[in-house]
Amino acid sequence: MKRKFQHIAYLLMVAAVLTSCGEKKQISEFPDWAWADFQRPEGINPIVSPDTTTVFYCPMRQDSVAWESSDTFNPAATIYDGKVVVLYRAEDNSAVGIGSRTSRLGYAYSDDGLHFNRMTVPVFYPAAAACTKMHCVISSAYFSRKACCCASSMGETNVTAI
Repeated sequence: MKRKFQHIAYLLMVAAVLTSCGEKKQISEFPDWAWADFQRPEGINPIVSPDTTTVFYCPMRQDSVAWESSDTFNPAATIYDGKVVVLYRAEDNSAVGIGSRTSRLGYAYSDDGLHFNRMTVPVFYPAAAACTKMHCVISSAYFSRKACCCASSMGETNVTAI
């Protein structure tokens, strides 16, 4: 009896899988702003990848570093002044263990959303005493384009006008 029950259950699962494979999924109504028909372009990805040639002077190490030589990830994109702009996280040296690398934010922009130009220096990076302390949470702080932003591990943000 138990074997017969298992056989029937198996047949029902197979029938369910076979009938569900032929169904077309319904596309629900999307708001006007939604990009519901997105298609991944062929041969374009990744749009941002590690680059060992971009070097900048790190105020914490007081030395030049290849700031995005190891990893690039966590991108966020929006439209600004008719261009697609992307902020992305980059790390410098994957040869050292996690917790010993430095993350910085890079900036890339594009006219067509497929081919990007990148700034050669990070737009957000840790810095030392050159910054004036302001106690605020990073996600709620507003920074102008003419500010050097520095983050600490304590959730404080330091900003110095440049």
